[in-house]
Amino acid sequence: MKTVVIVGSAPLPGELREIIERGSTSIQERQASDVSDTPPLEADRLLFWSATAEADVLAIAGRYAAQWTAERGETVMFVSGDRAAAGAPFGADQLFVWPADEDRLKMAFLTGA
Repeated sequence: MKTVVIVGSAPLPGELREIIERGSTSIQERQASDVSDTPPLEADRLLFWSATAEADVLAIAGRYAAQWTAERGETVMFVSGDRAAAGAPFGADQLFVWPADEDRLKMAFLTGA
């Protein structure tokens, strides 16, 4: 499963990267500031990382979540180190708080979610 990770200003934590790597055939990482409004089509899964609830990452993630899921039915996940990101436009199965939801993330990646 190909995964595109879109990150905010803080880098992806090493432990989180390891989980993603174990459950992906390939990973491509992009900065939120360099991402267009069109979701990348070469991925099976999109994961957004924002250490805090960064407005630009939340905005991009919201646009992608609606378009990507409606058009492709693929997985969109939002991971943040900040519980305030819970207001993001995602369902409970798509929203993760790091590191509190580490076990849920492991299950999601190991089962191909």
